Amino acid sequence: MTIYFTADLHLHHQYILRYAKRNPPFRDIDDMDRELIRNWNSATKNTDKIYHLGDFCFTHDSNVYGRAIRKLYGRRVFLRGNHDQGLQHADYYIWCWIDGMKIFMRHWPPWYHSPRFPHHFDIPFDVDLILCF
Repeated sequence: MTIYFTADLHLHHQYILRYAKRNPPFRDIDDMDRELIRNWNSATKNTDKIYHLGDFCFTHDSNVYGRAIRKLYGRRVFLRGNHDQGLQHADYYIWCWIDGMKIFMRHWPPWYHSPRFPHHFDIPFDVDLILCF
């Protein structure tokens, strides 16, 4: 099993095509979504664990989320970012042990408190690694 960390796929986010100037350019969001899912699956196996640290998909439609998630390989852990309107079940942060290291993960840096997504948490004092995207 391999462990991966990623973020900011922005599936189904039509404006990301313009704002992010993704390379290669995509015809539309469906083309972008297909290619990003293909890239994910070409790098992972179903036995791998993938932590996605926010901004997975930009829609309120849970069917769009469900279809995208079912297409992805691996055992996936999703955290919410500011563009995750449909990931109501996902946490804003987690901490866990991986290979003897205590790791804290969040979409935003731990010192940033988004006024749109207020939440409180305490970073464990003995964290070895902080991951944010």
